[in-house]
Amino acid sequence: MTLANAERVAFDHAGVEISDEAAERIATGRLRFELFMKAKGGYVYGSTTAPGARAKVVLSEEESVRQGATLRKFVSLQAGVAGEMLSERCVRLAVFARLSNALTGSGKMRVRTAQAVTELLHRVPSVPIQAMACSGEVLPLTWLVAPLADLPLEIG
Repeated sequence: MTLANAERVAFDHAGVEISDEAAERIATGRLRFELFMKAKGGYVYGSTTAPGARAKVVLSEEESVRQGATLRKFVSLQAGVAGEMLSERCVRLAVFARLSNALTGSGKMRVRTAQAVTELLHRVPSVPIQAMACSGEVLPLTWLVAPLADLPLEIG
């Protein structure tokens, strides 16, 4: 995760491969998250709550585990009006950035999910630059991750 590598991904269309060492770091980060959730419980936005308007409602353990079996069941994909699209370079950088916590072992992403995200660099999705009226990154990310819609989800 360096600026030089970000430049290669954005401008030279470089791919990203997850090494065995990086996969171990990702798995360690995921395990840390699972242990935290087991010990903490209670309110953790997006993990023990539903997103958006239901954010203040803490789900039961069973509900939080099954709140979305896949992204397709969890959020409306490609929400919002499209209009002008981001350049491929910007989308490639967004994909690279989404991997940063996982590759450093600081995230909660599973190894398989991280691998699926890297595969987006082989078939870069279109993401709108305008007509996104929302807080945060949620709606633009629905466009970015739409190709992963059937990837099985787990808590987090």
